[in-house]
Parts: sequence; structure tokens; C-alpha cells
Amino acid sequence: MDLYAVVDKSKKASYKAEDDYSTGRNVSKTSSKDDTGFPVCLLIGFITLFIAVVAMVIAIIVAFVMIASIQSDKDALMHTAFDMQNKTSVLARILRMNEILDEFHENFDYLQLSLQNNLSHLNILIFNLSSLANELPLELDSVQNDIITLQINITTSIYKHKSTIMSTTNKLERQVQDNVSSYQSGIGQLLNNFEQKFIADVQTLHAFDSCDSITALEITFPSGMYLLRSPPNVRVYCNMELVCDQIKGGWRRITRFNASDRNHNECPGNLERVSEIGRSNNLPSCRRSDQSAGCSEVIYANNNISYSRVCAKINAYLVNTPDGFRSYQNSRPNGINTDDNYVDGVSLTYGTDPRNHIWTFAVDITGDCSSCGVNIPSFLVNTNHYSCEKCAGTNRCQVLWDNEQCNNGHHWIYRSLSKSVNEDIGMRVCRDQDRGDEDIKIFVIEVYVQ
Repeated sequence: MDLYAVVDKSKKASYKAEDDYSTGRNVSKTSSKDDTGFPVCLLIGFITLFIAVVAMVIAIIVAFVMIASIQSDKDALMHTAFDMQNKTSVLARILRMNEILDEFHENFDYLQLSLQNNLSHLNILIFNLSSLANELPLELDSVQNDIITLQINITTSIYKHKSTIMSTTNKLERQVQDNVSSYQSGIGQLLNNFEQKFIADVQTLHAFDSCDSITALEITFPSGMYLLRSPPNVRVYCNMELVCDQIKGGWRRITRFNASDRNHNECPGNLERVSEIGRSNNLPSCRRSDQSAGCSEVIYANNNISYSRVCAKINAYLVNTPDGFRSYQNSRPNGINTDDNYVDGVSLTYGTDPRNHIWTFAVDITGDCSSCGVNIPSFLVNTNHYSCEKCAGTNRCQVLWDNEQCNNGHHWIYRSLSKSVNEDIGMRVCRDQDRGDEDIKIFVIEVYVQ
């Protein structure tokens, strides 16, 4: 519009106002779109633009918070990986995660630059809008429509980039979860390998006070050979699974014989090996080599190591008619002791002069379980330190001392000694008649101490 024409128009309006005043005409002031409509709409436009800018700033802040959270997860994974001895496989996965984060940073930088460009364009448009509003008040409606269109475009752009951010974040989250699962599997395998190596090193190099001292450690150690501190350079087998009288693990093996185990099926001492033809399992067994009445003893070395608890198991077959303690009634006017041939069965003792009683395994083919303890020696009276298997009539015992025939047959016997001792343990196999009348054939012997 021509500037002179505008000025001329203003002057004419002024003159007309003076004429109206001079003639006394009362001219009321009226509202017009040019006087009042323009400022209100312009204010609404500025508010709308301000909301859009705030929305963009919030989007940037949310993106920064998400990056900080992801960065924190990355640092935690890096710390875990370096704690696992900088294993190559873990570092490779972490490096891959860094690449993914770098890619995310690049995308975010692009987004930030795009938002900055849009903001610059918005500022330019605001400036241009202000200029147009000052110069062209009659075209405010058109400008307001442009502002609304711009607002829609900005909002659409924000939502478009928001979708990109969320898509990238979800993709990164899935990759992180996959990597974490892979890390957990790898770390679990590394821990298992480390634990196995640690246990192997402990079994080879570390000396313990006793087998039961191993159970006090936080790590669960397997059964196997371990080095003891005293006596020096002595390796013993520690059973870490055996439960005896509710005491689990830490049992030191004194001996183990099992006819079904090729690694432990050699008959101990002077006992001879025989085959059990006719038995359901046809397993070999061990018996006294002497055919006459008497006892055969096997001494198991203890290496001068202290113990106060004994856990043992003995299983055998009977032959013909063993009669437990019955044959010794009134045969010893001065009493019976552990050095005598006092049972058809097996006895466990410690020491040699005298033998100290641990447990007696007896078998009697007469009567029932209630008479199994009849005529027992005086040192067994009022104790529960014996197992007596009853095999009466035609229903003979298939296996002795397996807790199948009598309740006191026991499967594993447990004895707590009155004091700590360090003497060798002896096993005596006895009968009071020759082999043609009775015999005991042993196929399982296990003795452990603590």
C-alpha cells in the first residue's frame, strides 16, 4: 500500500472527526476487527506457539533422561563384564552395545538438529508474523490460519520424531535384553568353570583340619580326595553327601568295599573271595579263609587322625545256621569281652589292647526279632550298639543288616564315642562252628568317621 495514501487517509479521517465535533454530532466509538480483533488473536497465536516450543523442550528432556538411563545400564553391564576377568566374549558383546548406543546418539543428534532447525524456522516465522501484523492488520485471519497450519505441522513433526525415538528405544531395549540374557548365560558358564577350577585347586593345594571343616565353607564342595593339615601331606576321601544321624557331609572314609563296584571289590585282609551262585544277583562276596571256628580280623589304618563319631554299613549273606549270641550263654563264668569270639557275625572296634567296642552285627536263625538280644554280652547290656538280624524258618534273609527283617537291623549304624580317639579301626568276622554248620559272606563294607 502506498505510504502517502495511508497518511492522506489518516488526515481525512482527522478532519472529518473535527467537523463532527464542531457540528455537535455525538459519534460513538465502535469496535471493529481492525481495533480489537487483531491483538486478541495475535495473543492466542503466541500462546499456541509457546506451547509448541515447550512440547519440543519436553521431548528433548525426555530423550536426555532416556539416554542417561540407557547409559547407566551400559555402565552396570560394563562393570559386571570387567569383573568377570575381562573375558573376550563378554567384552565383544559390550562393544556391540557401545556401537548400538553410538548409533542411538547419532539418531538423537540428528533429531536435535532437526528440532533446532524447526525452532529457527519458527522464530523466523514469528518475526515475520509480527511484521505482517503491524503492517497488515486486515490480513490477520490469513496469518492466523497460517499459524494454525504451522502448529499442526510442528505437532505432526514432533509426533513423527517421537515415534522414531520410541521405535529406536524399543529396538535398543530388545537388543539390550537379548544381550543381557546372553551375558547371563555366558556369565553363568564362566562362574561354573571358575567354581570347578577353584574346587580342583582347593582339592589339590589347600589343606583342611578335617573333612567336616569343609562343610563350614560357603561353597558346596563335592565328595573326593582332600589334603589334611595334620598329619602333613596325607590325602583322604571326604564324603560330602552322606547323611548319618542327620549329620550331612564331612565324613572321612576309612574303608569301602562293594562287590558290585569294580573299583572297590577286592576282599580286605585275609578274607577270601567267593561267588554267590544261586543268589538273585550272583554277586561275589568275602568270607573267612579258615574253615574252623574262630575270628578273622582286618585292621583299617586311621593315620593317627582324631575322630569321635563312626558311621558304618555292612551287608552279608548267611550260610546254614548261625545262632547270634545264643552259644555263649554261661560259657564264660568270668564274663565276655570284645577280645572273645562272642558272636556269629561281625564286630567293629578301635584300638588293639584292649579292643574298644563300636558296634556288633549279629545274625540268629532261631526265634523272632523280640528274642534277638537274648544272652547278649554284658558290655552290650543297656546299649543300642548292636544290630541283630533274625532269619527264622524257611523265609531266610536275602541280605543281612539292611533293616528289612528286624527294626534294629539298621541300614547305616551311627555311634558317638565318649571321647575323641585316633586309633585304627578293626573288623572281626566270627563264628563258633566250622564252615559246614554256619558262615557269613560279606559283600558290602563302608566305614566313615568324623
